[in-house]
Amino acid sequence: MDSAPRRVSCEVAGSRPSPNQVSITGQCRAAIIFTRRIGADIRYDPASGRFSGSYTGSTKGAAKVSGEQQGDALVLTITYPVPAYGDRAATMVIRNAGNGQFSMVVTDKVDGSDKQTSNISFSAG
Repeated sequence: MDSAPRRVSCEVAGSRPSPNQVSITGQCRAAIIFTRRIGADIRYDPASGRFSGSYTGSTKGAAKVSGEQQGDALVLTITYPVPAYGDRAATMVIRNAGNGQFSMVVTDKVDGSDKQTSNISFSAG
């Protein structure tokens, strides 16, 4: 696994199709090496207090997400369509820093230990 940090630029757009739903679509680019489509469609269920939906951005394909708000973070379990690092599960934490900024950190088990496999900060620009 190549864990070297890379500067990535992304263009994303978001919408609120309903009061309890947010959709984000876009693409990220690392130099001219690669371009990857990213996105999320997440719904909130007020009855259960839980979030669920889909996430696009992994090389493993579109994944299902589910979880809940914990303090200032949205903590989601990712279920990939095929194994990544030996299983199909990972954890995504999304934090809203305000002023058009948020971060997304994905942690997975790699060789038996928790490792950050993505750590991306987004800001309006």
